[in-house]
Amino acid sequence: MKVTLDLDKLLEENRITSEEYQRLQELGARGTGRVAFNVLVAFGVIAVSGATLALAPTPFTAILIGLIVGGGGLALQWLRDSRWKLLAVVCVVIGALLFGGGVVVMARGDVAAFLLVTLVYAGAGAMAGSALLVVLSVLSLSAAMGAFTGYFHATYYLGIPEPSLTVLVFSLLGAALWWASLRVPSSWQRLASAALMACVFVTNFGFWVGSLFGDRFMAGEVAIAPWIFSVLWALALIALALWAWWRN
Repeated sequence: MKVTLDLDKLLEENRITSEEYQRLQELGARGTGRVAFNVLVAFGVIAVSGATLALAPTPFTAILIGLIVGGGGLALQWLRDSRWKLLAVVCVVIGALLFGGGVVVMARGDVAAFLLVTLVYAGAGAMAGSALLVVLSVLSLSAAMGAFTGYFHATYYLGIPEPSLTVLVFSLLGAALWWASLRVPSSWQRLASAALMACVFVTNFGFWVGSLFGDRFMAGEVAIAPWIFSVLWALALIALALWAWWRN
């Protein structure tokens, strides 16, 4: 457990002695020094990885660097030494991102590539305790289902080809994550909650696109009208708001 204390104020109020003030300052300085050193080494890892990728900008290079850096981070994580925890997490995140990017580019956005990246991000995020990676695993799963973004001159766009399937899959996944968050150890609850919020985010996009265009199936005809998505979206938001209020 981490506790934040204003040592100067506590000393002024005579709630700690000068000896306690000095001792706590030394302990804090020691922790700050470890964090600073981890950050410095992490920037070095990023610089070397980025420079190597710039010299050989190929998907294979990204995958190789990702495996080396991510593997080093997992090795540090396995040692369970708190002094290297931050560096381990940074290395796992960088390694996973490089590996995932390399796989997707090499496979040219194939569905199987996105599914592999989803599993890698989820596994690496769970092992490193990285909420960023578990959120990206949810987004990668949405990409495997056809979701995409794009840009051309002064215009950004979002595409969700299967809004009804997106709503269904990510609603069920979100419910499963909420159920799991009540039963997993406290160290994993934060990750489950982050993935759950990402599912809510993607589900809302599915409702949004569906409320604009409806949903079409194989015949190409509108099978679910836009107004149905609009009504269901409103009901879902109201129900979720009431549930959140009830659960505090």
